[in-house]
Amino acid sequence: MGDVFLNSAYKKVTTRDVEKYRRGIIGVLNFNGDFVKRKADIIYPILGEYDQIITFKTQSQDFIKGNIKEIPYGHATGVTKYNILREHILSFI
Repeated sequence: MGDVFLNSAYKKVTTRDVEKYRRGIIGVLNFNGDFVKRKADIIYPILGEYDQIITFKTQSQDFIKGNIKEIPYGHATGVTKYNILREHILSFI
């Protein structure tokens, strides 16, 4: 999540001194260290290819490549595709 406030359009809502606080932002908001501790083969994320908030390139690094379902949408448009989201969730329960 730190990437959102350091490198995306949302950087403009942070302090002008964002670079000064980069380490602190990453330390507080990033949780990829916790991902290392989990059983990765049981996680099947659905990620937006055009997500401008949490980029596919950044987010996909935390998951097993074959388990990722990529959809051709961004962050906001992706959440409106409830049929795709529902199918994805139901396929695993």
